[in-house]
Amino acid sequence: MARAVADMLSADCECRKRLAERARQSHEERLGSLRQAQARLSEWIEQACANTRDPLQRELRIFTALNAVLFALLGLLCLRKRSSAMQRALVAVTMLGASAVVGGAYLFNQKWMHTLAFGD
Repeated sequence: MARAVADMLSADCECRKRLAERARQSHEERLGSLRQAQARLSEWIEQACANTRDPLQRELRIFTALNAVLFALLGLLCLRKRSSAMQRALVAVTMLGASAVVGGAYLFNQKWMHTLAFGD
């Protein structure tokens, strides 16, 4: 027992080298599992963003298309009846302002991180 204790106190002891090797192996195993978890998490995030991006783009296309149709109809109406074009231009300016307010409210009041992370 005294010899084992004396060996353990020695800086060149084999037991210290074994302990250091075991600690290194343990850390490498832990690092490997953390890298796997990071890869799975990155894959999950990319998939969640892809799944959320498509519905968001669809909403933007619907909003844009609806506004384009309304402006086109208003433009046709202004061309058809030129006598009241000024009054319709006021309506067009109001519609443009409303579209900007609604679009801005959607873009700037959205919790984008929450939307991308949870897909809702």
